[in-house]
Amino acid sequence: MSASGSTLGQIAGNLLAAALMIVLAVLTFFITVFVVDAGASLAGYDDNAFVVLSAAVLAGSAIIAGGIAPIGAVDASVSVGGFGGEEKRDPLE
Repeated sequence: MSASGSTLGQIAGNLLAAALMIVLAVLTFFITVFVVDAGASLAGYDDNAFVVLSAAVLAGSAIIAGGIAPIGAVDASVSVGGFGGEEKRDPLE
């Protein structure tokens, strides 16, 4: 019974994490709409649908960029000499 309880706990945790990510994405979108709208009004532009479109593009790109691993996290060593070679070299050399 402990294996099924653990599995149900993992499923519940995954669903909770997914719901939290959706809530944070919506919150990020609303904050971005507010910031873009305030910037547009300070610049003297009138409010229209392009404010929402630009906020959607900014929020979407920030969400996508948050999921990409930084360059330093990638393994920079590659094997030389075929598959499973023991010899490693730096690709920047």
